[in-house]
Formats: sequence, C-alpha cells, structure tokens
Amino acid sequence: LLAFGVLVGVVMTRRVIRPLRELTDASGRLAAGDRSVRVPVRSRDEFGRLGAAFNAMATQVDAEVAARTDAEAQWRMLFSENPLPMWVVDIETLAFLAVNNAAVERYGWQPDEWATMTIKDIRPTEDIPAMQAILDRHPAGPMLGAMVRHRSKDGRVFEVELNGREVRFQGRRARLTMGVDFTERRTLEQ
Repeated sequence: LLAFGVLVGVVMTRRVIRPLRELTDASGRLAAGDRSVRVPVRSRDEFGRLGAAFNAMATQVDAEVAARTDAEAQWRMLFSENPLPMWVVDIETLAFLAVNNAAVERYGWQPDEWATMTIKDIRPTEDIPAMQAILDRHPAGPMLGAMVRHRSKDGRVFEVELNGREVRFQGRRARLTMGVDFTERRTLEQ
C-alpha cells in the first residue's frame, strides 16, 4: 500500500501538478512581458489541450504586440519627421502632449519646454480671450483651415492655418493639429 501510494503520488505529480506548475509559471512570464514563453505539450489529454491553447494564445499575443509596436513606430516616424509643425494637445488642459521636430524648429522651444506649455503660450496675449471663446463653444470639433496668430520663442508673431481633429492619445481626449505658416505662403504669393 505504501509503494502504491508513492506510485500514485509520483504519477499525480507528473500528470497533474507539473503541467499546472509549468502553465502557471508560463502565464506569469507572459504577463511580465516574456512573449517567447511556451509550455511543453506532452500529452493529448486535457492538460495537453490546455497547453496547446496557451501556446496559441501566446503566439497571438506576440503577433499583436509586434504589429502594434510596428504601427506605433511608423506613426512616430510620420509624426516626428513631417515637414510641417504638428502637435498633440490635451483637450481639457490645453497642455502639449507631443510636438514634432518641425514645431521645435519653427517655434524655437525645445521638447522639454513644450512639455510644460499649453496652447495659450504660443498665442499672442491679446488673442487668448477669442481663442478661449472658440474652444468653449467647440472644444473638440474638427478644425479645418482656422487662421490664427502664433508667436515663436523669440516673440515673432506669424499667421498660421490650423487643421486638426480629435484623437485618443495616451488614454486622453486630445487634438492632433498641423500648422501651416501662412506668412511664408503669403510672401510667396506676393
């Protein structure tokens, strides 16, 4: 009886406890970000099917994370390398959440400075009340061809045509906006 009990214990350990422990460990590793983790499938019973299902899920998670990472990298490249100034602003606080390289070059503020600013900081002081009235009436509506005045870090004021729309950014309601320096266009037209 003792030998039979030991044998049953060994079989239970190999057939039940070990597969469950491997699955639990693999689940923890996958949750921690190890997308390469897979569990060995040693049988065709319920534990084997559970292991195969886990491996299929892990493969799908890996593919989806890779696709999202690629899409994010493409978006970042298109945003940051766009030749026109672009920014993402939190709709509620009006704080800049992201700016591209063209905005840094055109306006003169460095990325760490933009991170502490709101859209009010790039508007001439006398234009802020009118801007606030428009934002109060249409906080997130599409912005197509709006003509406004902006100012650069050195104080120069110039006309900008804005085009933007609402987006979700870092879990927030935000507005993605592109600004075309109309002063340069007007000079070229003249």
